[in-house]
Amino acid sequence: MNKGFDQVEFDFNTKAIKIFFSLFDRFKDSTSRLDRKKDENVFQQQLGKYQYSLKEQLEMIAKELFEKNKTIINISQFNKILSDRISYYLNEFRLKSSSV
Repeated sequence: MNKGFDQVEFDFNTKAIKIFFSLFDRFKDSTSRLDRKKDENVFQQQLGKYQYSLKEQLEMIAKELFEKNKTIINISQFNKILSDRISYYLNEFRLKSSSV
């Protein structure tokens, strides 16, 4: 990976981590009073809502980075890097939410 892609990934991760933990804290607060045995459907609805919000916000970051870095020659590699990062954060959110 060249230096330009490294910087883009770093910029993405810097912003994504803040959003990830902010949304996860809000998710934990919104589900803290739920009894998972009785309210699993509500828990799953909240999880879906926060995952969707995370995905939208991460995609917005990716779009902003794309606009700032239009001069990067290999657009397909650029898209792959950011798509992989978005998938990573969504998967981590799912994993982390299972322990709530």
